[in-house]
Amino acid sequence: MRHKADDRVNLQPIDIIRNGTEKRIKWKNIFPGDIIKVKSGEEFPADMVLISSAQTNGICYVSTANLDGYDILRLVQPNYRRATHFTIDEFN
Repeated sequence: MRHKADDRVNLQPIDIIRNGTEKRIKWKNIFPGDIIKVKSGEEFPADMVLISSAQTNGICYVSTANLDGYDILRLVQPNYRRATHFTIDEFN
């Protein structure tokens, strides 16, 4: 049963930046080091690190209901030494 749920997630499309180029791939094709572009309302995996957000203060709020059952938003903050707004050109 769990593998069917994993298969559904792994086949979902996601936008990434790899080698300075933005691409749309399936979750199952993500590699360590890929920059993942998560939009409002999309899943934010528990093992992903926030680099920056579109908010002026760089933070975002994430629902952890699928992990802990609590239906509240949790604040996620980037490491402030690395927090900045990036453009695709900056990853070349």
